Amino acid sequence: MKFEIKIVTDEKALQLIDNEEFISEWKDLSCADSKVTVLQEPAFVVTWYKQYYDKYRPVLCLGYNDASRVIGLMPLALSLKNGYLTHAGDHQAEYHGWIVTKDIDHDFPIKALIALRNHFHLRTWQWRWIPPRAQTSWLNSQALTKEKIFVKCRQERSPIWNLSDENKFKKLMKNKAIKNNMNRYKNKGDFYIERIKTKERIESLIDTIAMQCDFRQEAIHIVAPFKNDPNKKGFYIERMNYPNDNYFTVLWSNNDPIAFHLGTCDKDTVCLGLSCFDPLESNKSPGTLLLLKLARLLMDEGYRYIDLTPGGDAYKQRFSNAEQNLITPCFYFSRLTKLKSDLREEIIRIAKRCLLAIGFTPTLVRNKLASISELFYKLHRLSLSKLVRRIISLIYEKRIFIYYKYTYDKFGSNEIPNSSDISIQKYSDLMNYTGSNPWLSRSNLLSESSRRFSTGEVLYSVLKNGMLAHYGWMVKGGRTHKFTEVDMEFKSPKGSLVLYDFYTEPKFRRKGLYQTNLKKMLYDGFRAGANEVYIGAAYRNNASRAAIEKTGFKIFKTFVKTRSLWIVKKKEIDNE
Repeated sequence: MKFEIKIVTDEKALQLIDNEEFISEWKDLSCADSKVTVLQEPAFVVTWYKQYYDKYRPVLCLGYNDASRVIGLMPLALSLKNGYLTHAGDHQAEYHGWIVTKDIDHDFPIKALIALRNHFHLRTWQWRWIPPRAQTSWLNSQALTKEKIFVKCRQERSPIWNLSDENKFKKLMKNKAIKNNMNRYKNKGDFYIERIKTKERIESLIDTIAMQCDFRQEAIHIVAPFKNDPNKKGFYIERMNYPNDNYFTVLWSNNDPIAFHLGTCDKDTVCLGLSCFDPLESNKSPGTLLLLKLARLLMDEGYRYIDLTPGGDAYKQRFSNAEQNLITPCFYFSRLTKLKSDLREEIIRIAKRCLLAIGFTPTLVRNKLASISELFYKLHRLSLSKLVRRIISLIYEKRIFIYYKYTYDKFGSNEIPNSSDISIQKYSDLMNYTGSNPWLSRSNLLSESSRRFSTGEVLYSVLKNGMLAHYGWMVKGGRTHKFTEVDMEFKSPKGSLVLYDFYTEPKFRRKGLYQTNLKKMLYDGFRAGANEVYIGAAYRNNASRAAIEKTGFKIFKTFVKTRSLWIVKKKEIDNE
């Protein structure tokens, strides 16, 4: 069948997507296409174009028949910052594809590639995954080779949850850990899932969604999606202009939103999108519970599948009971460009094999690079006096760690500390850490805090002028605590509390924040039934020790480690 390719950009493209007749043709086309097209349909594409117009130039690659009717459509965009061509949604669209009538499904993407190469002078073009059920034989077409367009494809099996398999759902619900977590929430009160269907509803929740998402993503992947993308909130809000094409849900425990999922949907499938949960609830696996509640809701509404999308996340394999084969292509528009890419990949592959052969795993390489970076940082800060002390320490070194105790009978329990600035378990405060501690990155702080929340530890923090001014941690006793300063341990008794890992932003030091926080933690700890509270400090940390002793703590034990060349001695002194 004959058809003509037209490329429409900028304002003309915006005018076209505001044309009701064109949108109607677009929707009819998507209904006729057998592959998954939800990320190429107006609900997603039009919203993204309008919300990201300051960053991307809209590009519509259209196929018209002899009657001037649209029979093929590939929604694209040109980055204003870097000038690269991408599909509408860029990294926010899991699938990169096109919508077309069946009779030109093979020819349309080929002709579109040729036209786009000529229009934008492309050299390479990397796509994300081609949509499920898409026809992909055209990737091996001789027509591409004749036009000197070369393709490299990567394949992956992507997990699906087939909801028609009731046994899969029942088996998951029988899991002991899942049942226990469900019961914990049910015993607290209302525990339910809500589908968000209006802009007003998503507007009221978007700040919480952004905070939960950024906290987890920065802790794991060192990125903050909402903080780094000011358009993102508006994009999710405006998507609610098309409530039937998006499946947004929130899991509630009483009046607290503990987990969210924001995905797309068609008539029988919900595609996994952005998901997040309250870090304070991580020990109860709220993300898992949301997915189970979502599955039950979807089954009741007649949906057949949850597309868990590509990726090696362990939880996806846990919930999947089917797979689909997906392809991600990269197009090279000259043989030389393809050869250069192949050579580069081969060099990297050989280098990796060589490093593995001599014992250098990827983790080891990253750690070595981090050590080198840390060494350069230390050398940069090293003065002559520090250098002399460092040389001496190679011969002889003595480290002392002081451990303090505060007993309930010594505490004036009626004295309520002036602690209005102190927040408890406010994880959002950590997002305002400036990174002023050279030994602690933002990502490491959030990652470690996430782990601590999951084990029930309690954060006390102070926010001033939009900055994390001070924080400290409280943990229940009855466990072993390691003191890295002296490489020794202490087993705290049950019924006690241990305070540790305090930090104050440099500009807020010597203002009494540490001591005020200690008083607040003591007050809360003793009111909660603790009989003893412990805290430690390095002997050389005079400021910390002064605040601890002024608060009323008494020295309990002294841990000493000495080293003469390679001879190490350790000693624990009882000070009671």
